[in-house]
Amino acid sequence: MNLTDQLEAIENASDYSIAFDIYNSDDPGSLKSLSTDSLYTAGSFNTNPLYPIYMYALWQSANGDGTLDNKEFDDSPVGLFGDTIIMDEFEKKSGFNAQLTAETIRATNMWMAATNALYAGVHICSNSELADEPSYVNSIDKAAAFWIGTHKDPDSSEGGSLYAWSNRIDAKFAELSGSDFDANVKILDGLNELQTEFSKCLGSSNATEKEDIAYKMRVYADDVARYMTVPLVQSLIHSMAIAGDSPASIEETDRVILYALLALPQIRICDKTAYNDLYEMLVTNAKSAPGIDVSKALGLLQDRYVCLGITCEEVGFPDFIAEGSRSTCVNPPQNILIVGYNGTSDMLLDVSWWAISLFSDAYISF
Repeated sequence: MNLTDQLEAIENASDYSIAFDIYNSDDPGSLKSLSTDSLYTAGSFNTNPLYPIYMYALWQSANGDGTLDNKEFDDSPVGLFGDTIIMDEFEKKSGFNAQLTAETIRATNMWMAATNALYAGVHICSNSELADEPSYVNSIDKAAAFWIGTHKDPDSSEGGSLYAWSNRIDAKFAELSGSDFDANVKILDGLNELQTEFSKCLGSSNATEKEDIAYKMRVYADDVARYMTVPLVQSLIHSMAIAGDSPASIEETDRVILYALLALPQIRICDKTAYNDLYEMLVTNAKSAPGIDVSKALGLLQDRYVCLGITCEEVGFPDFIAEGSRSTCVNPPQNILIVGYNGTSDMLLDVSWWAISLFSDAYISF
């Protein structure tokens, strides 16, 4: 059973045991293996700049603990954060929710697997001998497979793929906020550009040319990863709007917590205070009275889109949030401070996550 079919089977599962058996399979191609296989997670750390950023942010969160040599998130090794988030959803006291469990696996393991494959392609361009290994599979094809899955109709929002999930949340923003940005279109354009450059790289024997192509691929990979971040942020905003300013249902607040855990970590590398404040509002105290302060959280999140490499126009303007809780989104000047470096122009959006993570304590700590 392929990964998309596994997700759909979990979403349609009648009880916990059926869904858990699908997820918890020892098959190397299972959904769980995407975040627990030691070779996979080690490779992700070494090639995907987002992976150590997420690890560091979650370790430094209110749910993080452990020493420098034994970092933990929610009482588990921080490198297994994907599986930890998913198991928390499976084992929550309120009981099994098939739809939210499938959504959690999709946005956690499948999303990170797609970004891992993007940057693995860049790594292989710089180390093309890896493409000669018998087990090698084209990394850009893998990224596309993780995102698209079995999806066939580009306009459909049905199914378990990341593509369908992105279409679903995009439709909410397009219909209700007037946004005409389509993350899936941008992602597919970027994947096609990456595939073109990757083919050139593998066909070249000139070291200088390969280095230039790898740099270009890194830029494309950064762009695609940013576009993949857009539906995470949209999902967080939409879940906040559903939860509202008063205590909401368990499912509504669980969805806020899920997308906060997945959308906020990239903010940690450029604004520790904003990250901690958002984490406290949307994770630690999400289920506490009097509920989520949507206006405050939304304003703080929007002001830090630059940390995520995205813009107000790409996310869309959430007119579906109650007028009293709505804030005007304005793209700020690109002059944020990253570990002592003050970026002063819109070129900051073009700085590779590689460079940011290398300069940040997220990378140094690991």
